[in-house]
Amino acid sequence: MSDETDRNQLQAWEKELHKLFKEFDAAKCEVKYWEQLKENYMSMCDEENPETQEEMQQYDDGIKKAQLSLNTLQREKYYVMDQIIDLRGKLQQKKEADAAKSGI
Repeated sequence: MSDETDRNQLQAWEKELHKLFKEFDAAKCEVKYWEQLKENYMSMCDEENPETQEEMQQYDDGIKKAQLSLNTLQREKYYVMDQIIDLRGKLQQKKEADAAKSGI
């Protein structure tokens, strides 16, 4: 690939990473939201009541789903960061090779 193509690809990965950081922050808030809902519900209810148990299960499911989303976004962030590191390394190697050819 040409340097220009690599730079464009690097810029696209950096934009993707920025987007993933925003989504990750939102997912963290969602986990906290579900945990707070459950905590508030538990403070008002009898934990031994079967209906309460069912309701708490819904909150647990919400927490699990939000946590899975958070984990997925974390893996995506790591993948994108790896791509960025690889491209930066590739561009640096090309830059050094060009400098060596030029006698700099």
